[in-house]
Amino acid sequence: MKKIHIALLSLMALSACGQESSSNKMDYTDKTLRTVYLKSKVSDQELPISLPNCVISSISETVPRSQQQGKTVADVIDLRVERLVFSQPEFPSKLECAIEENSKMATMYPASPLSEQEKQLLKSDPFAYLFHQRVGIKELHLAYKHDMDLYKASPVSDGVLVHKNFPGISRPLSISFIRFNPQTPNSSFRYYFNVKTILKGEYLLRYEVIATPKDPTQFAEKLRNIIEEDKNVWDNPDVIAEFVANNEKIADFFENQQTGK
Repeated sequence: MKKIHIALLSLMALSACGQESSSNKMDYTDKTLRTVYLKSKVSDQELPISLPNCVISSISETVPRSQQQGKTVADVIDLRVERLVFSQPEFPSKLECAIEENSKMATMYPASPLSEQEKQLLKSDPFAYLFHQRVGIKELHLAYKHDMDLYKASPVSDGVLVHKNFPGISRPLSISFIRFNPQTPNSSFRYYFNVKTILKGEYLLRYEVIATPKDPTQFAEKLRNIIEEDKNVWDNPDVIAEFVANNEKIADFFENQQTGK
């Protein structure tokens, strides 16, 4: 009898696991519009994000929906988008469903200052806040030129932080990339640029730009070639300006969303 009881419990556990896996499986074709609100950690502001279900890959809810009268309030929103959607000359007017094999992830979340001083820095100067985040240690700072800071992002990567005096910029922006290494020429890792920006002065957006070698005029491919040739990134503000223009379009899209549209 005891063995039968254990067997039944095991079967029930396996069944529950199967149901959980099935319910969490993402429908890559569900175009039903869904609105999720990102709650600020420094004010009472909420940023509405209205996108198809197939684009909102996952969320981390702040409080259960039952306590928000059906309103979904989140700390983190993970987006699944078409692989090159952030890498094109023109950002689309809406985000479409993307199959898993041809998709990339992007993440949105509220800035989380660790102290009152950081909170005031974010509220007074988001550009300085992002600089503090990315170049918090003096030894990480490598150079400054043309309203750009070059910094060490990791043991194998560097980053560019664009200043608020840079032409055409209105949101803080950092771009990190795998630095040149003569032992790994034309490395596949060097085709990817990790971008971080601040929306509405309170929310962080992380996304990836991909170089497309078939189009030598594409802004990311231009930057990749500069790095491959071991040239100074900060000596090419015209290319960084294209990243800035691209980011402004992307930021406009997310900042100007309206619920139910």
